[in-house]
Amino acid sequence: MSNTTNENKFVYGVLDKFELKNSATDVAVVGRVKGTLKRGDKIFITNYGDDDDELVVSSVVALEIEGKEAAEATDCFVAVRIRDGLSENIKPGSVIHSENASEEEIHIAYVTAIGDSYVGRRDLEIYETELSIMSITDCAESWRIFIKLHEKKEGVQASLICFPEQTNSKTIMFVHPLKFIYSPNLTRKWEKSIFLQICLRSERLKTARTVQA
Repeated sequence: MSNTTNENKFVYGVLDKFELKNSATDVAVVGRVKGTLKRGDKIFITNYGDDDDELVVSSVVALEIEGKEAAEATDCFVAVRIRDGLSENIKPGSVIHSENASEEEIHIAYVTAIGDSYVGRRDLEIYETELSIMSITDCAESWRIFIKLHEKKEGVQASLICFPEQTNSKTIMFVHPLKFIYSPNLTRKWEKSIFLQICLRSERLKTARTVQA
């Protein structure tokens, strides 16, 4: 692992990841960096939405901007090859950052990546294999951003019935003023899937907290 000291602060929200044919250990990710990220930099990887997240330390093997290798990347969309990243829990919403990045900056990068990956690029088209690695916070954030996006498109505001305090999956819903209900009755399979995941995981979370108490 590189011992290069990071002179610049940076945060980078992961939008997607890919296995590499020429490496059995490294992984490539794509996303947007805020700040300056350099080849050889020591990096920290955080899954902000996971309750049991453990900070991972790695390094940048290579950078690629618009299909060309680069020595550094500043405030742009960039592909990053991460040393030994294949064995780590890197997913859309993971945040790569410098040691001196603030919690607020990491949180903003996380929310932005969740929104860009699951909502902006795919309009919440999330499948079972992806849901299996998403935390309840990942699900909730993507759903919240999805609702906000459609509020803006339709020029109306939805009233949000919160979770996990509400645990009855039949009554958890987002009610639209025009009587359109964002609920498990949604027509698209992936909307229903992610909504039910929030309901089910909220129920499990409350049960776990009750047992611990």
